[in-house]
Amino acid sequence: MASLPEVLRVQPLQSVEQMEVRSTTLRPITCDQKHAVWALEREGILDQGSQLVLAVTVPSNGDFFFPIQTGVRSMIKNARIDVGGVTLTSTSDFAHISTARRLFQMTPQDRALKDSIATGCSGDRFAENNTDHLLGLRDMVYSDGSTSAVPAALKPTTSDTTTPLFTLKLSDLFPALRNRQLPLAYLPQAYLRLEWNQQPNTTTALGTICCGVDGTTKGAVDISTVNISFQSDILFYSSKVMAEVARQVASENGLQSVIEDEILTLCAVPAVADPTAGTHAPNPITKDLALSGRTVRSIVVCDNQSSHPLLGPYSSQANRVGETLNIVVNDSHLYSKPLDSPSKIAREAGFAMGHPPQMPNALYSMDTASPKSGAAIVSNFSAATVEGLATALDGQQHIAGFDLTKDPVNHMYAGTTFGSKPARFEKTYNVSNGEHLARTCRVYANVERLFTIKGGVVEMSQ
Repeated sequence: MASLPEVLRVQPLQSVEQMEVRSTTLRPITCDQKHAVWALEREGILDQGSQLVLAVTVPSNGDFFFPIQTGVRSMIKNARIDVGGVTLTSTSDFAHISTARRLFQMTPQDRALKDSIATGCSGDRFAENNTDHLLGLRDMVYSDGSTSAVPAALKPTTSDTTTPLFTLKLSDLFPALRNRQLPLAYLPQAYLRLEWNQQPNTTTALGTICCGVDGTTKGAVDISTVNISFQSDILFYSSKVMAEVARQVASENGLQSVIEDEILTLCAVPAVADPTAGTHAPNPITKDLALSGRTVRSIVVCDNQSSHPLLGPYSSQANRVGETLNIVVNDSHLYSKPLDSPSKIAREAGFAMGHPPQMPNALYSMDTASPKSGAAIVSNFSAATVEGLATALDGQQHIAGFDLTKDPVNHMYAGTTFGSKPARFEKTYNVSNGEHLARTCRVYANVERLFTIKGGVVEMSQ
């Protein structure tokens, strides 16, 4: 496979080249309360840092805020880029996996000082609360030591003209574009398609896009369609450089690139009998993963039981007594002994994400809050309220993961190739009193695909 031209990689060029950047605001060709579609320009090279501009309107000013560690990501359910009738890359249940990624791949300072402003997140840094000396959310607006609110600048309003606008980069939306630029000039017509999350005026939907103050304020949240746009940054290089790209496209093998894509498997975990207080019981599940013949680089697991008043449904809740995890690949367990402690699970998740967890241990697990008997927890978080809501966040972001890479270099078969037999995800919950309800376990597999442009035709390996 020929090497990818320098101008399609996200790294400094070896030689000095002139580059022109043309920034264009593209309005969607279709945008309603369910979907938005853009026809991308067929010229130049699309920069991975091109941004979506996103906004919503709410029923009453000051009474709604985005889930604090998800922000405007909560608007997007599914996303994909279609090129010439072929899906180049896609992301399902985007708000869940992107929340998990930012808690590992961005430092608290970057999340609070950069990402918060861009995406409407809050609650990313923690400090000792002066009132009870427990963990408190540092970046809220405090009226006293026990009462705080989400900064007003991050709250949507009732009007399209006053509601704040937030942005998301394409590289945040699609794994395939994190280290690649897209040569639009050599592709058939490309379309960017988004499917929005829905938040009707019901209590059960509260938090899907916006949380309500006091955890009871509800109302339909609308997509601010007049504000939705795509800020397209198109790169143009010298004719010599662009000719090299064209030469590879016209070659016998075409222009080839290894990209990463995500495959989501949903595991429905049934409810079980509620154990009595102070006891716990095992609840094992096994789920086949449809990954036969795929080369998988990593797997990330998000496990949600209920919507949190501050985090919405984008949390991954730990059990008080913990759980055990393992996967079976090619008829062999990945670990000879299942992962059975929060520290082991956090370590392996860090390998899968490429960075250890960037959050307090108390947010990641119940390890320091709960006795092993399954008795009631002693929270590490302050009793101070945010928007009238308790800030108990113990074990609310317990993301798991498995690293399956064999080589850190981005080439085909750097991950583990799964054979014809299904892979199996195995998890045993140690269920304590009140943890018996049904759950949704989301298993995201990061897989390799070969992207080929040959004579104006796009091909994608499975």
